[in-house]
Amino acid sequence: MPSALVGSIDTTQQVYSQFQLVDSATNQPIAGSAFATCQQDGSAMNVDSDGSSSQAIRLVLHPGDYDLTCKADGYADNQQVFHVVSGMSTLPDTISMTASGSAKTDVMLTGGVTGDSNAPSTSYAIKDESGTLVTSGSFDPTAGTALISGLTSGGKYTVERSATGYTTDTPSFTAPTSGSAATSAPSTASLLPMQKTGQDQKDLSATDPKAAAQTPATPDPVSNPAPPVPSYEWQYPNSEFGMYFTTTQARMYIGNVFIDEFHDVQFALQRNKVPVYGYCSSDPDAFGNGRALVQGQLSINFISEGYLFTVLQEYANNTPAETDSSVDDAAALLRQKADPSLTPDQLNAINSKLVGLAMTIGPDKLDQVRRAVTASSMTATSDITNALYSDIPFTLELQMTGAGRTVTRRLVNCMLISNEQVYDQSGDALRDVYGFVARQML
Repeated sequence: MPSALVGSIDTTQQVYSQFQLVDSATNQPIAGSAFATCQQDGSAMNVDSDGSSSQAIRLVLHPGDYDLTCKADGYADNQQVFHVVSGMSTLPDTISMTASGSAKTDVMLTGGVTGDSNAPSTSYAIKDESGTLVTSGSFDPTAGTALISGLTSGGKYTVERSATGYTTDTPSFTAPTSGSAATSAPSTASLLPMQKTGQDQKDLSATDPKAAAQTPATPDPVSNPAPPVPSYEWQYPNSEFGMYFTTTQARMYIGNVFIDEFHDVQFALQRNKVPVYGYCSSDPDAFGNGRALVQGQLSINFISEGYLFTVLQEYANNTPAETDSSVDDAAALLRQKADPSLTPDQLNAINSKLVGLAMTIGPDKLDQVRRAVTASSMTATSDITNALYSDIPFTLELQMTGAGRTVTRRLVNCMLISNEQVYDQSGDALRDVYGFVARQML
């Protein structure tokens, strides 16, 4: 019965309104038999829905109050009141319908053995998620299909397929949420072709779609030419030996000096985070940036006490002269400090000037000052040839070449901090191991 509606009907105006019936669970248009009854003062008009996403129920109404009853197979009725006033309607664009039970659907299943007149019969047994047998039967030997009726919409099922000469398998599929045997054609669910017993996929007939999917396409020499033959130091990407770098592809340089006795190197960048606590906070409210430091070790084959010492001397001597007057002034002051004849007052005056310069030139230029002073004091005949005493900041560069590309890692402003050698009875080549710290890793 219609509700007791209040208000009169103005038949001089027309208001257009439309809506869709959708599933409350999926928010998709309802398929199958779905319609709405719109009542006003005891009169009724029926409108239908075909369940497509573009189909909407369109109404031509006069101003007034309306009862709307929406019905659909497998759904509870939806009743509501809406109003039409002053050229507008309170009818919503979509009306959700709640399923009254599990909606059923039919599925056309494909995947039976077919392709020749002597194809064996393919039997199937369909089970639901709990493992309960739902139905069983055989695929059509000509079309390789089977119509499965009464499945739960959106339900998940497994199919046990068996055929003579083929491997029994248990593929799975999901029943579509649209389609009904009573109102529309069944939806199709496709399974991969079965595999013959004792055959690898690449050994299947060329007409078998499963074998065709495994056969790589013949490369087109125009659009996809074969890569050129690589040289002994270049390997094209994704080749057997060109996917990853190895230590044998790495070269080490100090500045622009190639370290031919390089054996191995390892390093790590560590950057601290400082917790910031607010008033009465037991856990950090934020984290600030703390101090960063690069630490590592480099190892070279030991051939001479002065190998790395000579390399650093060469690096310092080959470094272009600095034109910054503040660097030259600081270097000159440091050289003056080495004069043993200076009085304490003169030393204090030099130190004061150095402090003033250090506050203005910054850490990078201080390294330039140290390198300039050290290079001028080093001699090839020095009695101290351990590189640890050279106190020269240097740039360590690692270049890895392979797979058609070169990757570079740079450690800036490195300083040696330790030197280690181990003598054992293994028979391996003796190595010089140096610990170092660096300002940055790029």
